[in-house]
Amino acid sequence: MKNKLFGFVLLIALSVSYASSVLAADNYSLPWKGAEITEVTYDEYGWPTVHFIVPSEELISNAEAENPERKTIPPLTEAPEVGTTLGKILKDGENLDLTRASSYEEAYATFSIGECAWYAYGRFKEVHDIWLPLTQGMGGIKEWLQNVRLSDGIKAEYSINDVPEQSIAVYIPTEEFRDWPGHAVFVEYVERDENGTPITIYYTEANGTYDINKSKFDPDYDGTVRRKTFDEFKNPYGLELKGYILPNK
Repeated sequence: MKNKLFGFVLLIALSVSYASSVLAADNYSLPWKGAEITEVTYDEYGWPTVHFIVPSEELISNAEAENPERKTIPPLTEAPEVGTTLGKILKDGENLDLTRASSYEEAYATFSIGECAWYAYGRFKEVHDIWLPLTQGMGGIKEWLQNVRLSDGIKAEYSINDVPEQSIAVYIPTEEFRDWPGHAVFVEYVERDENGTPITIYYTEANGTYDINKSKFDPDYDGTVRRKTFDEFKNPYGLELKGYILPNK
C-alpha cells in the first residue's frame, strides 16, 4: 500500500511537470523502464504531457523518487573523462522528449536535432528540470543572455571569469563572423586553482563545428565530454564568450 501511495504522489508531480514530444504515432519515450502510460493530454500549442505510473520496484531503486517534485542532477565532484557521455537522455536517440520537439524556429535559424541550441536546451532541462523559454521569444543564441526572464527561475551571469558549473555558456560571433547565430555549450565541471580561478573547463555540446545546416545527432561527438583550458574556452574560433545562463537560486 505504501509503494502504491508513493507512486500516486509521484504520478501527480510528474503529471504536472513532465512533457514528452511525439516520436512517432502513439509512441512516447518515458524515463523509467516498465512505466505505464495512463493518459496523454495536450496544451494550447499542441505539446503533449504524458501521465504515467512507475512500478513500485522502480520507485524504491530510483534515487529521484526521494524528491519527486524536482528531478535534478547534482554537480560533479571530480573531472569527467574526456569522450564519455554525460547527457544520457539526449544521447539516446529514442529519447528526444527533453527538447519538446525535434526542431524549433528562432530569429536567426531553425535549430534542429543536433544543433548546439537543441543540445544546450535539453541538457539544461535534464540537469536542472527547468525549461528555457525558447518559445517565448528568446531569439537567436546571441540574444539568449539579454532575453533570459527571471520569472522562469533562470538568470544571466555576465562575469565570464566565474564559469559556474552546470550552466550554459553563451558565445556571440566576432565582427568577422557577425552573421553567425552564436554558439552554446553546457559547462559540466571546472578545475580551479587555490584562489578559485578557472584553469580547465569540461563541457558538452552539439555541433562543435558550427554547421548551420546540421539536422541530426552525431553520437561520436554530440553530448560527449570536451576539455579546454580557460583561455581556449573563452575565445574559440570566430566566437567570443559573453556570459552564462544558470538557475536563479
